[in-house]
Amino acid sequence: MVNVLVGLLGLGLVVFVHELGHLIAARASGITVEAFSIGWGRKIWSFHRGGTEYRVGWLPLGGYCKMQGEHALMRAWQERSSRIDVQTGDFYAAKPWKRIIVLAAGPLVNFFFAVVVLAVIAIIGYSSFSFPNRIVLVSDFVPDQEGSADLAGLQSGDYIRSINGEEVSSFRDLQMQISRAARQDLQITYERDGQTATVTVTPEMDLSSGAGRIGVFPWITPVVSSVIEGSSADIAGFRAGDEITAVNGTPIDHTIALDYLLRRDRGATATVSVQRDGQSRDLTVVPGVSEDGSMVIGIVWQAEERRSPSFGPVS
Repeated sequence: MVNVLVGLLGLGLVVFVHELGHLIAARASGITVEAFSIGWGRKIWSFHRGGTEYRVGWLPLGGYCKMQGEHALMRAWQERSSRIDVQTGDFYAAKPWKRIIVLAAGPLVNFFFAVVVLAVIAIIGYSSFSFPNRIVLVSDFVPDQEGSADLAGLQSGDYIRSINGEEVSSFRDLQMQISRAARQDLQITYERDGQTATVTVTPEMDLSSGAGRIGVFPWITPVVSSVIEGSSADIAGFRAGDEITAVNGTPIDHTIALDYLLRRDRGATATVSVQRDGQSRDLTVVPGVSEDGSMVIGIVWQAEERRSPSFGPVS
């Protein structure tokens, strides 16, 4: 519900700015604006100023800038008239170039408003969440899925430090750089057992999207961030902060191994060992199966929070 309200607030702001562009341009062009409304439906509040009624509608979706005589052309078509009847202040009484400016003002103001908003966000900075720059080879868990990473000699557990000299600090960074470099040679520097090395990797192209891929998953330490209410994990008694250490007695290091073991027994009841408050305990869970065949137990994994760099106004 909160997301819906925030979304409606954001939509309302975008519509307000858009219609404000039309309003300013219309008034500057000598066109009379009869009504300026944010929201549709019956008005819940209004006032008059400068010959314009400013309204707030009860339905917070959209809005409008009603200009005098703006439907004159439609009426002329309907009446099969060869001329448009206009009076001072009508939309069609303005010169054509002025009408073009009025119509273009809304999207143009939206464009510049977006520039300003994104600039402010860049100046202030923002937080994002991602998983570490550590990889798990797809081929370790999916048969016959050897990828570019395998061919280059990368191994599960490697940390990717840079690609073509550009620092990689999260799996998201890795994805972004690889996805836009399908069939291009990349110099990937990785760290393994405290030693760094560089290899050449040529991402394959995912034919369904055109993005590059090298056959790796993110290494996600199985620490529970939150549990979805009513899910299998919730019923089993998982809590935020639990670290999963084994499934049916088999130790695991990351969530890919967890999914693999649950998938192997496909839907069977599993005994999952967790570390909680320094103590080990076993929980019994019955996983579900998603549309793509992965196992679903209703856990959100703990991700790393990263703060974006803050730019100066000129940048």
